[in-house]
Amino acid sequence: MANLFTKNHYDIPGLDFDAFADVCEFLKSQKPEVESITYTLLGERGSVASREPDRARVAQLIENSADKIKRMTANFTERSQGTRGPVGTTKLQYRPEEYDGRPMGLELQSNAMTRVVLFEFENHLQEKYSTDELGDDFKFEYGEPCEVLVADMDMRGFTTFSEQAHVESPYICALMNAFYQVALKSFSKFPADITKFAGDGILSIWRTSPQERHIAVESVIKGIIKINKQWKIVRTNPHFTHGAPDLIGSSLAFGQASRMKVQVGVDFIGRPINLAARLCGKAPGDKLVIDRSVPDLPPGLKLEDHEVDIKSFGNYSVQIMDCLEAD
Repeated sequence: MANLFTKNHYDIPGLDFDAFADVCEFLKSQKPEVESITYTLLGERGSVASREPDRARVAQLIENSADKIKRMTANFTERSQGTRGPVGTTKLQYRPEEYDGRPMGLELQSNAMTRVVLFEFENHLQEKYSTDELGDDFKFEYGEPCEVLVADMDMRGFTTFSEQAHVESPYICALMNAFYQVALKSFSKFPADITKFAGDGILSIWRTSPQERHIAVESVIKGIIKINKQWKIVRTNPHFTHGAPDLIGSSLAFGQASRMKVQVGVDFIGRPINLAARLCGKAPGDKLVIDRSVPDLPPGLKLEDHEVDIKSFGNYSVQIMDCLEAD
């Protein structure tokens, strides 16, 4: 089973050393490759224990020092994996209160956790310390208002294509990986702030400003044109023996949204993101549907005026461009 890189924080108040050591022993019991645990403790006046493997001695050192503990760290030593790869590293750290700019609580860092071990460990914490209760610690944070440019693209006929009996999931994975690579390379001169991959679809979002708005719009439109033209070439690659969907529908929207922090980075929420998804669903293959609110369109684009009926927005005025005919 593949190992996960894990860096998780648990808001658990009031752990003394004995309770912390119990947590460490439980984790060790779930990882048979762990040979030993060493403890390092830092107090207000300095070091209390340094890489001490004897739990009872650590408890005695705490009693003798009469120091207030600021940080407790447990390092897990694993057996050598020989030629199978490097030894994994796992560390648990507990801070009774905020210290050195880091919050109170238990922190797990590891490059050697399986999903099952992590599940059992977190289930143990939940049962013993009710770590899933938000209570008064729930953080209510507003998003940061900003303007965004949003491009949405997906393959036409993908579901019908992928449901053919002779087209299996490994082949689909290769197909989607090629599509994702084409998109990322096409936007490489002006990379998106975030790009989301969802099956046959790609959603890219750029946070813009009045100073760079014209560069963003021109770069993204050129990128979408390049994606459509490049895909025509890529899909004929000899590796794609079962073929590939040949048409890509695209959309472009602009407007005010909000940037929000999430566990794995940032995300954007707002009308332009929803609108881009709706417009993409209406885009014919090889065509780019542009919301009329998109500013600073480059001169010379061959655009046709259209109206589309989209859910939640009603009858909506847009401009459509043929990507394959564009220069």
